[in-house]
Amino acid sequence: MKVATYMNKLFQVILIITFFLVSMTSPLGQSCELVMGYQKKAKPPLINKAPDNSGIYLDLYAQAAQELNCDLKIVRLPKMRVLKEMKQGWIDFYPGMKFTDERSIYAYFIPNGLTTGRVGLSRASMPLITHKKNLSGHSVLIALGGINYVSDVHSVKVHQVLSLDIEKAAKMLVLERGDFFATDPFVIDSFLKNTHEPIFKKHTDCCGGIKPMHIGFSKKSIYIKEQSNPHYNQDLPLSISNYPTLIVKGSIAYRFGEVVRELAKGYQYE
Repeated sequence: MKVATYMNKLFQVILIITFFLVSMTSPLGQSCELVMGYQKKAKPPLINKAPDNSGIYLDLYAQAAQELNCDLKIVRLPKMRVLKEMKQGWIDFYPGMKFTDERSIYAYFIPNGLTTGRVGLSRASMPLITHKKNLSGHSVLIALGGINYVSDVHSVKVHQVLSLDIEKAAKMLVLERGDFFATDPFVIDSFLKNTHEPIFKKHTDCCGGIKPMHIGFSKKSIYIKEQSNPHYNQDLPLSISNYPTLIVKGSIAYRFGEVVRELAKGYQYE
């Protein structure tokens, strides 16, 4: 009888210890910490230059994490290093990532409710660019590690620049070390609002228009779970809307996207 009682108590202790260990390692526990990675350069009003993380990204993602009982940790590194750590699952997400086939190998794309796209900036003397093919014969500034959006345009000279932000690009344009720079509408509008001299020109329709922005969420993150997409068509090109997997609705990554999209309604680009 004493042996049975002892074994029963031992079993209860084992259950308690097991529950404790599982709760400590579970992404749904209080130890939830979402790690956002971003490059060191500024992209106002989305994010300031490291180590200052203030901006729209911090406002949205910190509040969304809090609503899921998670902490938000922001890591600022060179962009190539951020992407490398995403591939390994050490960084959970990149706040605004454009889709490519290569990136889709290690990242799942979740709409965040903001809008993005490429709006161009040049010296005022440059003719208005209404399509990227009009950039033929010009030199284009692109951040090192960024997408070469003019790779299919003939006779374009591409300058890939380390830590290229709007301020650095503007200086290079003035010094005629490049003709054209394109980035998010938020960034161009914020820069021009604080620039009083009419030395720059904005090219709204240069590069494909305004599109939904997406979080790039690491597939190696402990906070994401995927399932097969029954609507995936392997005969069609890979895209955000035609992808082999879907995020499981109960996962933190899915819930995080839902909360962020709701919060983002106050930050729509017009």
